[in-house]
Amino acid sequence: MLALRNRDFRLLWSGQLLSALGDWFLVLAIPIHVYRITGSAAATGLMYAATNVPAVVVGPFAGLFVDRHDRRVTLAVTDAVRGALLVAMAFGATPVLVAGVVLERVLAQAHDPASAALVPNIVGTADELASANAASSASGAVVRLIGAPLGGVLFVALGLRALLLLDAGSFFISLGAVVSLHWRAGDHRPTAPRPIWDDLREGLRHVRRTPLVRWITVWMAAFLFCNGAVSGLLVPYVVHDLRAGAAGVGFILSALGAGYLAGAALCRRVTRGRPPADAIVGALMVIAFGFVVLFSAPTLPVALAGAFFSGVGGSVALVTATTTLQRETREALRGRVVAAALAAQQAAQVAGTVIGALLLRRALAWAVGVAMVAAAARLDAAGRAFTTSTPSDRVS
Repeated sequence: MLALRNRDFRLLWSGQLLSALGDWFLVLAIPIHVYRITGSAAATGLMYAATNVPAVVVGPFAGLFVDRHDRRVTLAVTDAVRGALLVAMAFGATPVLVAGVVLERVLAQAHDPASAALVPNIVGTADELASANAASSASGAVVRLIGAPLGGVLFVALGLRALLLLDAGSFFISLGAVVSLHWRAGDHRPTAPRPIWDDLREGLRHVRRTPLVRWITVWMAAFLFCNGAVSGLLVPYVVHDLRAGAAGVGFILSALGAGYLAGAALCRRVTRGRPPADAIVGALMVIAFGFVVLFSAPTLPVALAGAFFSGVGGSVALVTATTTLQRETREALRGRVVAAALAAQQAAQVAGTVIGALLLRRALAWAVGVAMVAAAARLDAAGRAFTTSTPSDRVS
């Protein structure tokens, strides 16, 4: 990919890949651990929801922090602290584990917007930016493909403590990659801090007044709502309804990863020369089809096909949305705008997770399908009224 020719992006990308792999070792292990202890599908879903609450509460303020400080330093500090935190979780009691999971997600609220805001600094905002986001989507797909089943095997063979230590090591490797970047903050410096609410309103004003940013934020939240509903039910559904056990959960997550990988490969071809709304509308329709197949499946192979199609649509939608947000937002606001979008998406995901933990699988399947089709139809209508932002709104 074009962006991987850039040394600094290659370093950042590889560090993020390894830390994401470490996180995905725990994606399967922690819900299964909670389910084994409680025996409750609702408790499993609520535990998952709790990990997303920090994005809603802390996210907008973390975005302001990102805009006021050197993004490279922010990445380095959050990697170092999260690595240390995971070591503490590995040797602490169960309350330490639960608190650590939530605190790690709090730190991620500064890390993720900083990373998304830093990428255009490194690669620019032309074709290389879309290539960088596609590369990140592809790496996420690879992680989904191998991380969950490998994490499941390691969980059985080594236990939860070993997985926590492996994840800690991945953060320290990512820290080394960030420290090695040649890029440094240039002449641009954040303006003197104003009252927090004034700065937050400035970022929200940009979201509200920029049509592409506003509508993509709204309808990506719809996608995350449905994704949360699926996540809240996935483990008990696969274990009990499909009778596929923990290995089946790993296979479903791997099929999602394979779909994300295929979607990343298709992104440039699907989005080239087309308005972002068109690409996202098509992606939402594919996601709707995949979710209905997944949760109406009579057998595991059919469920795997549904998960694959959901991954293809999800990859195209996320890459298109991320690239558009970065291009349509000027440098000084990028952290706040990305964080606001992530907060809206995570709020929707929390709501979807709670609902998913309470609904029957067939009711959920059709509810998700209807929601995604409705979102696609509304976005298509809104897309006809899109206007491009003025030059002063764009990244210079």
